[in-house]
Amino acid sequence: MEILKKKIQEAVNLFKDGNLAKSEKITLELIETNPKIPFLYNLLGMILSAQNRIDEAIASYNKGIKIDPNYAMIFNNLALIYYNKSLKDQNFESNIKKAEDLYKASLKLNPKIPEANSNLGNLYNLIGKIDESEKYQKLAISAEPKYFYAYLNIAHLYISIGNFTEARKNLTEAIKQNPNFSYAHRELSRITKYT
Repeated sequence: MEILKKKIQEAVNLFKDGNLAKSEKITLELIETNPKIPFLYNLLGMILSAQNRIDEAIASYNKGIKIDPNYAMIFNNLALIYYNKSLKDQNFESNIKKAEDLYKASLKLNPKIPEANSNLGNLYNLIGKIDESEKYQKLAISAEPKYFYAYLNIAHLYISIGNFTEARKNLTEAIKQNPNFSYAHRELSRITKYT
């Protein structure tokens, strides 16, 4: 079991470092010997998605769901694929609906996942449901106050409605949580008036 954990961690680290080919190879080897671990299908889905191999990623996520239909994070990651498809104008309404349903399925299984809350908030911001968007971004922050992406996402929402005071406050908090978060620094500089 300890060897398995080390191999999984190696695959995860390679994925985080951007070595997708090697991460994929190790993950496939792990799936071959451990076909009932849903985390591996989730990881493979993320690796494939990062390589823009979307159909393969969807298939991997769906295999993971068949093994464990209660694994909340896999629903979030599958939803993200459909959300991203909608941004490319691929069957916008259909993909938005699929993404929304999958995010909700993820949150039904585990309402404390900050990523799923924040991602659902982004979806609602995209389709103009401002109150719902704000609600889910705040749920993401309350679930994990150190999840700096939620502060950025709620700041985008506030920028879109012209509430720059709240946007600045949340961008500042994102930077406090991750001082190297260059995107938040850039967004904050865009809405700050300099003399």
